Amino acid sequence: MKKMILIITTLLVSALFVYGQEVVVKEATGRVQFQVPGGNWSPVEKGIVIPVSATISTGFQSRAVLESPRSTIVVQPLTRLTIDELQSRDSGSRTSLSLRTGRISAVVKKNDTEPTRFQVKSPIATAAVRGTQFSFNGFQLQVEEGLVAFSSDGGRVITVPLGGFSEMQEDGIPLEVLKALLDNLTVDPAAFGDTILSLLGDFGLISPDDLVVIVQ
Repeated sequence: MKKMILIITTLLVSALFVYGQEVVVKEATGRVQFQVPGGNWSPVEKGIVIPVSATISTGFQSRAVLESPRSTIVVQPLTRLTIDELQSRDSGSRTSLSLRTGRISAVVKKNDTEPTRFQVKSPIATAAVRGTQFSFNGFQLQVEEGLVAFSSDGGRVITVPLGGFSEMQEDGIPLEVLKALLDNLTVDPAAFGDTILSLLGDFGLISPDDLVVIVQ
């Protein structure tokens, strides 16, 4: 009997924990839909709960405002966003989103006693937040408050501060890094055309290990 009570209690706690891994729709205007893996697209309305692993899609002149315990996310028009991970525990919170197309804006609530990990990934770059407010469209980042670590899959990282802007190039090099490299060249960069980055690498001027820049 005690074993059965323990199992039921564990299941209840697990259910509550799973519920904590969801976001609530605070606003939805226009054509907004969501889809769970293997399911059909369903309309998004104010007040419904979006589970982890679901993908949210907004149409033309449409938007949605999502709220979790540690963040508020504004999904802009013509955006497709997947909620990969959303956890909130006593030891801290973890949020991971995948931005396929479009743009989002987010306000992340900083907690001085518990770590907050919030990141948005795109095919080109990842924006990792440290208690801040920002806008991101997959390759361009605008920071409105706090700090954002902006990185590529190749390990190139810059830290973009309050009021800062950065743009990740298709080759995975932040715009600031590319400009700094070109400023140090004594030849016309245009002469290299599309091969300039590979030439810089061949001459040992750049590598994934040394492309780490702090933007002041």
